[in-house]
Parts: sequence; C-alpha cells; structure tokens
Amino acid sequence: MPQKVEIDGIEYIEKPAPITPPPNKVQATHWAVLPDDSIVFYRVTDEVLIWLPYSGVWDNPGLVPYTLYSYDKHSE
Repeated sequence: MPQKVEIDGIEYIEKPAPITPPPNKVQATHWAVLPDDSIVFYRVTDEVLIWLPYSGVWDNPGLVPYTLYSYDKHSE
C-alpha cells in the first residue's frame, strides 16, 4: 500500500512504482496518472507546474485536482 507523504502541510501519496520524467525537462518531483491513463509530471516548489500532457500552473499545490505521487524522499 502506498505511503502518505506530507509536504508543507499538503498530503501526497508516495509513488508505488518507478516512473521517469520526460527527457529535457527540469527534474520532476511528482507525477500523477489521469483517468485516461496519461501521465502528467509536476515540479512541486512554491507552485505546481504541469508539464505533460497539459500546460498550466497552480499557485496553490492544494488545488491540484489529481493525486500527486512523489519522486522525493520526503517520507524518510
């Protein structure tokens, strides 16, 4: 069962399997699988940046409408 991870007061679910971010991108910190099985890649810092397949920015990571899976080791 995936572990829950809290980053800056926001709860995420740790990645259950290895997935790599797309090439030629700044290092992703998180990813999410959409209902159509496509994958979006995020960098979580002060804001969340969606890389693929859509383009957009949320100023508040808590407003992202998908479950984020972490690449980072915040749970350690």
